[in-house]
Amino acid sequence: MCRAMKCRSIRLFRMRFFIVYFSLCFMITSLLLINLLIWPTVDITLIKSAILKRKTKVQESENNQTSNEPQFDCLLGLQNELRNLYLADNVQSEKLTRIKLENSPYFSTQQTCQEICDKLPVIPIDISHKYTPIGNLSVSKELVTDLYKVISLNKPHIKGGGWTYKTSDKCKNNTGKYNQTGVAIVIAFRDRWTQLTSVLSTLIPMLRRQRLCYRIFVIEEAGSDLFNRGMIFNVGFMEAMNRFHFDCVIFHDADLAPINDLNPYGCDKQTFIQPIHLGVGLDIRNFRLNYPELIGGVLKMSNKHFVQVNGHSNLYWGWGQEDDDLERRLKHEKINYYQMSPSIARYKALPHETQNKEGNPRKIHLKLLSTAVQRMHHDGLSSLNYKVLKVTEHQLFTHILVDLGNQPKFYNCN
Repeated sequence: MCRAMKCRSIRLFRMRFFIVYFSLCFMITSLLLINLLIWPTVDITLIKSAILKRKTKVQESENNQTSNEPQFDCLLGLQNELRNLYLADNVQSEKLTRIKLENSPYFSTQQTCQEICDKLPVIPIDISHKYTPIGNLSVSKELVTDLYKVISLNKPHIKGGGWTYKTSDKCKNNTGKYNQTGVAIVIAFRDRWTQLTSVLSTLIPMLRRQRLCYRIFVIEEAGSDLFNRGMIFNVGFMEAMNRFHFDCVIFHDADLAPINDLNPYGCDKQTFIQPIHLGVGLDIRNFRLNYPELIGGVLKMSNKHFVQVNGHSNLYWGWGQEDDDLERRLKHEKINYYQMSPSIARYKALPHETQNKEGNPRKIHLKLLSTAVQRMHHDGLSSLNYKVLKVTEHQLFTHILVDLGNQPKFYNCN
C-alpha cells in the first residue's frame, strides 16, 4: 500500500512540474513575440527623434555663425579688450606721478582754498551760529525743480561752485598759509537735472554747516551709450584736479540727498588713513547695507588712496559691479575702508527711471569682476581717454560735458 501511495505522489509531482514548466515556456514565448512586434517601432521612433534633435542643433549653430553679433564674438571681444589693456601705455602716467608726489599745488591752473577765501565776503559773527550742524534734516517729499531758487538760498558762491567758511578779512594764518583743506565733490550725472537740483538743495547747506572748503563738479556723459559711472568718476577726478587744489574727493551719486548733516564730508585725519563709505543708510534699504562689502552711493577717499588703486575701472558700461571692482582693488592694496554708522550716514534715494535690462549687462560685469585685481594697474586712471566737450561754471557747481568714446562692441550682444 505504501508503495502504491509513493508511486502516486511521484506521478502528481511530475504532472505539476510539467504544468509549471510549460506555463513558463508559454509566458516567455509570449513576451518574446510581443518584443519582436513592439521594439522595432520604438527603435525607429528614437532614431527619428535623435536625428531631428541633431538637425535642430546644426541649424541653430549655422544661425549663430551667420548672426551679425554672435555670443562667442562677445566673449572674444571682451578677452581682446582685456589683452589690449595689458599692452597699452599709461596715457596719464606723468600727471598721476605729480599727484603721487603730493606737490602743492599740483598744477598752476588749480584754484586754492585761499583764493576762494580771498573772493568771499566775511560771515558776520551774529549769524555764525547758522553754520553749525543740526543732525537730522527735514527733506521734502516733493522734488526741488527750481535751480535758481537753490542758488538764491545759498549765496554767495565763487563761480564754479567754490566756497569756504570765512570769519575774518585775513585768509592766512601767522605763517602765511590757509589752514583749510579742500574737498572736491564729484557727481556722476546724465539727464537727471531734477534729482541733481534736489540733492544740491540739501547738500550745499550741509557742506556750509560743516564749514568746509569745497568745490562741486558735475560730470555729464554725452551720447546714448550705456552709462559708465566708474569712468565718469575717473574723469571727474582728473578734471577737478586741473581746476581745484583738494586733498580728498567724494564720489557722489546724483540721486542721493543727505538727510543728516553730521555725516562728515571734510578731509579729516581718518580720511587720510582709510577711505570712508558715507552712503551707508538709504531710506529705500531701511538704512542698511545690502552686503558688507558695498561701498557705492557716496564714497570719500584721499587722493593718494585713489591713485594707488588706479581709480575706478573704465570697462563697466551700464549699472552694477563697478563699486565692487573698486572694493577688490582696495583689498588687494591692503587699504582698509570704514563704513559710517547708519545713524548719521543717511540718505534719501530720489525717484528716477528704472534702468532696463540692456542697461544692466550683469553677465559681462561679473566676468570683469573676476579679473579686477589682474586689471587694476592697467585699467583705470592710467588708461583714461576722453574728450571734454563743454565746461560751464555755474554759481553752485562746475558742469563738464564729456565724450567717453564708444562703448565696446561686446556690450551690444549681451
